[in-house]
Amino acid sequence: MNDRTVGFIGTGIMGGPMAMHIVKAGYRVKLWNRSPEKLRALVDAGAEACSDARAVAEGVSRLLCM
Repeated sequence: MNDRTVGFIGTGIMGGPMAMHIVKAGYRVKLWNRSPEKLRALVDAGAEACSDARAVAEGVSRLLCM
C-alpha cells in the first residue's frame, strides 16, 4: 500500500474539483467514473483512469466516493 496514492470514484460536480485538488497537492490519484469523458481533465493533470471501481481500490491508502 502506498500512503501517497488515493482512489477516487465519482468525478462529477463535487468529486471532480475535489479530485483535482488532490492531484495538484502531489498525490497519485486513481480514478473511475460512470462517464469516462469526465476524467479527461484529471488525467491531463496527472491522474490515472481505471477500467472499473475495483481497480481504483487496489493498492490505495484512501478511497473516496462521491
